[in-house]
Amino acid sequence: MILDDIRELKKDIDELKMKIDAFTTAGAIRYDKECVQTSPSGDSLEKMIIRLIEDKDNLEHLIKEYQYMCSKVNFALYTIRQQEFIRLYYFQAYSMKQCCHEMRTTYNNLCNIKKRIEC
Repeated sequence: MILDDIRELKKDIDELKMKIDAFTTAGAIRYDKECVQTSPSGDSLEKMIIRLIEDKDNLEHLIKEYQYMCSKVNFALYTIRQQEFIRLYYFQAYSMKQCCHEMRTTYNNLCNIKKRIEC
């Protein structure tokens, strides 16, 4: 189902963004620590930069694919409540618990909505 693919793609995008963000903050010097910190050697730094560039390119590709897939979902087939669930659960990759909180409903209600969407 395309919605499941969109959800997985969104998770992949979020993970890749975290990886890229972690790289940009990994080189920071912490002055609150007493241990000796060293800089990466030339070769390993070069490899890290190449990986970062590849990750950024991959992220751009995944985002374009995600946007294309999202545009293919026909919201006219769903009720307003189902559309809200689709946006949260599939497009934003929220957990069911987060969806319950955002939609102010119970877990059982969301399970029923999800079943109706998947039919």
